Amino acid sequence: MAETVLVERDIAEGNCVLQRLDSAGLPVTMCVWLNSEQAGIWRFVLATPAADRYGLRAVYATLSQALAPHNGAADLPAVEPFVQRDHDRLPQLLRSVSAMFSITERWLTGYAVGGVSLEDMYVYRSCRAVHEYRGYTVTEEILPRYGTTYRLRYRVYGTLTLIHRQGVRLLAPRNGEAPFVRTLGITDDAATRHRLLDRAGSQPRVWEFLAERGLDYVRRIIDLILDRQITSVIPQRELLLTSEKSDFPFATQDDAALLEAEFAAASRV
Repeated sequence: MAETVLVERDIAEGNCVLQRLDSAGLPVTMCVWLNSEQAGIWRFVLATPAADRYGLRAVYATLSQALAPHNGAADLPAVEPFVQRDHDRLPQLLRSVSAMFSITERWLTGYAVGGVSLEDMYVYRSCRAVHEYRGYTVTEEILPRYGTTYRLRYRVYGTLTLIHRQGVRLLAPRNGEAPFVRTLGITDDAATRHRLLDRAGSQPRVWEFLAERGLDYVRRIIDLILDRQITSVIPQRELLLTSEKSDFPFATQDDAALLEAEFAAASRV
């Protein structure tokens, strides 16, 4: 299949599949359309640490369940995912790039990493780091830079457990827990104030600054969920550090204030 055959509709359909898998609580650390020149086709390839831990068979069964029509949801396009382990070669090669640069929502064509030539691909997601904390999987991803803001996104997935359904082993989040997302951003002016910016390049000090705060932030939320048995964490939040602020608000919040900010009122106890 020629590259021109992978059109905007294909990319949109793949994005629908990725969103469904996120909603199902399956941590996806890499997701691409990959042009397999030898086979002459495009493949929708994703990687998940669940495949490292539970094996490919359980992950494929989980995909089948997650992508099947249910609860009146519209049918998804006929996209057949190919699953890799998070520690396989392709996810790790892309991670070596996405550790410092965003390759999210962009084409990579004729790209070489560490002397290895990558085939043409469209990248939906490539996480710069994956963390495990108290049974949760936390992914860290640099987002495309628009305007004057650097952004780092955390997706937090609850503990997966093996369940048996009609003789098939599937993965499901414990207690049906939905994933949540936190995004941290910092403006050029704020990064300059904190002396984080280099004259050019990948800006490693910016990402180190955001990563240090972001990981501590989501770990504190996880602690509140587990230690206080609180439900209904707010699904998505984005916090922006500007030059008018010395730090993100959670840096000085105690647990009570963080609870107020991060959870729906009905779940606070």
